[in-house]
Amino acid sequence: MNKRTLVIVVGVVIVGIIIAIIVQRRHGQSPAVLTTTAAPTADPQTQQANRIAQTFQTALKIDQDLDGLSDEEEKKYGTSPASSDTDQDGLLDKDEVTIFKTDPLKTDTYGIGHLDGWSVQRGIILPDGKINQAQLNKFKK
Repeated sequence: MNKRTLVIVVGVVIVGIIIAIIVQRRHGQSPAVLTTTAAPTADPQTQQANRIAQTFQTALKIDQDLDGLSDEEEKKYGTSPASSDTDQDGLLDKDEVTIFKTDPLKTDTYGIGHLDGWSVQRGIILPDGKINQAQLNKFKK
């Protein structure tokens, strides 16, 4: 998932939460009433708002930072479930683990002298994790 997609997903989540809060307030309930179960006597709008809130709460529990790695996978790799780019090298943690085979805990996995994200953008680190030596030679420090 690229940064643009991540921004869109986060935006949709935020809009959904805001809508749920507005629906709750219109029905005279405080936003704190957003629960994971709707009262059986609640009107359909309140039930829908509660279902939306539950969906977002579940999504955030499963992948808090929305980087594509579940919180369980984050534990496995030692990455932060609260940061989509634990090492701040310009690549999402999931992309480092699954696509580029870089270390999500190191900013410069191969010791190239540049951030992994920078190296990916310039075609030095390839999607299979291999190094494009010709490209690397162009950018040697």
